Amino acid sequence: MSETHSSPWRVIALVTLLLLLIGCGSAEQAVTTVPTATTALDAPPEPTDEPIVEPTETAADGAFPVTIDHKFGSTTIPAAPSRVVSIGYTDQDPLIALGVTPVAVRYWFGPTDSGVFPWAQAAFTGEEPAVMNMPFGELNYELILSYNPDLIIGVSSGITAEEYESLAQIAPTVAQSGDYENYGMPWQEALRLIATSVGKSAEAETLISDVDSIFANAIAEHPEFAGQDIVVAAGRADGGSYAFFSAQDSRTRFFTNLGFNAPADLDELTGDSFYTEISEERVELLDRDFIVFSQASYLPEGADTILNDPLLSQLDVIQQGRFVILDEGLDAAFSFGSVLSLPYAVEQLVPQMASALGSELADGDDDMLAAETRTFVDAMARTVEIPVDPQRVVVLSEIDLDSLLALGIVPVGAPNGRGQTTLPSYLIEQIDGQTTSLGALGEPNLEMVASLAPDLIVYSDPYGALAEMIPEMEQIAPVVIPYVYTDSWDWKVVFAAIADAVDKSADADAFLAAYDAQAAELGAQLPDELREVSIVRWMADGPRILLSNAFSSQVLADVGFERPAAQLDLAGSHPVHTDVINMEQIQVVDAPVVFAGGLNPEGDEVMQEALENPLVQTFESVQNGRLFTVDGLAWSSTGGPLAALDVLADVATFLQTVAE
Repeated sequence: MSETHSSPWRVIALVTLLLLLIGCGSAEQAVTTVPTATTALDAPPEPTDEPIVEPTETAADGAFPVTIDHKFGSTTIPAAPSRVVSIGYTDQDPLIALGVTPVAVRYWFGPTDSGVFPWAQAAFTGEEPAVMNMPFGELNYELILSYNPDLIIGVSSGITAEEYESLAQIAPTVAQSGDYENYGMPWQEALRLIATSVGKSAEAETLISDVDSIFANAIAEHPEFAGQDIVVAAGRADGGSYAFFSAQDSRTRFFTNLGFNAPADLDELTGDSFYTEISEERVELLDRDFIVFSQASYLPEGADTILNDPLLSQLDVIQQGRFVILDEGLDAAFSFGSVLSLPYAVEQLVPQMASALGSELADGDDDMLAAETRTFVDAMARTVEIPVDPQRVVVLSEIDLDSLLALGIVPVGAPNGRGQTTLPSYLIEQIDGQTTSLGALGEPNLEMVASLAPDLIVYSDPYGALAEMIPEMEQIAPVVIPYVYTDSWDWKVVFAAIADAVDKSADADAFLAAYDAQAAELGAQLPDELREVSIVRWMADGPRILLSNAFSSQVLADVGFERPAAQLDLAGSHPVHTDVINMEQIQVVDAPVVFAGGLNPEGDEVMQEALENPLVQTFESVQNGRLFTVDGLAWSSTGGPLAALDVLADVATFLQTVAE
């Protein structure tokens, strides 16, 4: 059975406490009404009774006891701590960077079973910490006590004086400095404070120097950032107001560390808070040299909520394209603002900002353009001038995204997976947070495309309304159509055409040669009695049998599989799969081997229910343990070389299973 790939960002849309929500209480009072971009969770998850885990050793290079000054006084830590509990929303990152693995961390957003985010994985060692699920503004003292801590870190927690006193009864507790508003402590100072608490001050200075160098290099490479007035803003789902962040907030500090300027008049409006809201009548206050929108994935229509806002769209900064709308993964790293997430955010965000502000190529330097392009005649007989080495490619179909990733090109923009609300889940690892979602497949927002400042747009098989948009797309960047589908569609032919369009045919040939060799090797292991196979894709309305022209059917044919004769006349209204099969027809799904997958979570749920049906339990494949569930998106998308490798990997797992 194959392992289904899942996106670390798939649950980030659940961040009802996130971003402009995280610091809405003062140091001396409990949390007041939280201004949210969407309605807060009506019933926050109840804290779970987590078991006490074994201590994690931390090697201290500082002298103990040590006394830490903070906003509530001072805390003395008598010895090097070995059981650190992190109750701050971002405090686990400094600890992990310092080589200290906390026994428990506080849930903020993302996967509910892990407090180690993608940008922290490389630095993380030891056992995964337990995750304390405590609603915003509430502490479960009994749960914290259950981990038997010898140090509690609450630098990014926003705790009150009363909460501090209660925590201090459990273990020595370190809060943030009193020199800053809640959640406003610079990451360097937060790191130093935490490092001193665990005896790692020397390591902290090295880490700070390394990250400062990354910012310094970005400033040196982009002098155009210097002195530009910037505002970090958020649109609101309920309309009627907008929000922006103060100069003390880590989001704005990110940009001032790159040379941008935080307008003083805006900062006066935030007062002692980390953000403020303005009404529609004052939206012109956001019209500065540059604007960055956080929380877009958090809105009902995502980036479209911002791009289609009638007032925002009238601002010069929007009309002139001097803005960036952060996607989910980048927004998370940017908002975390930690020693580990900041390098990732710089790497991903700085190129987008530079393109939006305008580079020589983006400004239309004709001499440079002429010197760095080649002439290509595409599948629609269009002559296109294509950059020799495109750096910012936008793709508009699944197979374009899959193919370019296989060729070593990570597009800056792509549509969501078929039937999904995120980029294709099976490609998330290869995308690595570098690709912005353009929304639903076949419905790209051209303003979003333009904001990514692409130097090439790739779209295989233009159809319908999207085909009519090609002239508009050409106003943004060169558009190449590598392939137009026919009844004899073959994913390898499409892949080769896409490779030709980006001048990487040799790479595609090498990939296909390796693929053919792998398919042949698997075919040699395939028993004759197991060559007959059925492929089923489940959706919310039921299953569909994928027939011989489907992508995964082509891959299985390369291995040596065949289709049951009873399925050959089932195409119905679809060229590559049947219409929906109801439970009265379900027996036609059976074969000596069945591969089944849901296209999306709803399909997975319906599939699991169907597999428990008594009729399905009578299948030959079920009786013999040869019905295998797979990643339905990878198997039943338009396909591509990386999806083909996923299918072969599942076949290899199947062969290993039947051989045991």
